[in-house]
Amino acid sequence: MVKRIVCFLAVSLSIGLSNPTLSKLPFYFEPNAGQARSDALYLSRGSNYAVWLAGSGGIHLEVATGEARHCSLGMAWLGGNPHPRIEPVDLQEGRSNYFIGVDPQRWRTNVPHYGAVRYAEIYPGIALVVHGRQGELEYDLELSPGADPGRIQLQFSGLKKLSISRRGDLTLSFGDAVVVQHTPRESTRRKTASGQPLPGVMSAWDSIT
Repeated sequence: MVKRIVCFLAVSLSIGLSNPTLSKLPFYFEPNAGQARSDALYLSRGSNYAVWLAGSGGIHLEVATGEARHCSLGMAWLGGNPHPRIEPVDLQEGRSNYFIGVDPQRWRTNVPHYGAVRYAEIYPGIALVVHGRQGELEYDLELSPGADPGRIQLQFSGLKKLSISRRGDLTLSFGDAVVVQHTPRESTRRKTASGQPLPGVMSAWDSIT
């Protein structure tokens, strides 16, 4: 039986939106078919943010904070598997089309949307699931019997300040944005936007301010 533990990170990506309804649109990932940087395997975009996922399970967040200013935060798994098996989860109905310039060779059409991306064996017996819910970015860790959670180590890049509250919550400041990671906890399996069970767990979420 797989033990599903805490969703370590929960980030609101609605900072600075003039229309709050936009922050409630379904969150999805699309494969990189040439419409993004070469080291991004999957990506998600909003009016003021971009999230991209690396092949090793790294999560990178870029946020526009006004006046053409951008700030970014990177997260990597120390000692993790650099080549985990990657599987998109929960195919959505939507598609993206990119018509770049006048050369049809550069156009990308019918790019699929997925509700989550799963990395198997990010550590021995441990899988990573990155997903979202109503504009919120979340990620979960799944532990198989005998897996050692003590192997999980995170490394952040782009940090300006890091602090830990009395409750054990981790506050990460980068540029003009702030991310709060709650103390780990267990929860129940969640469902995707289409109502299908998603491997992973759901936790509370916090806002970038």
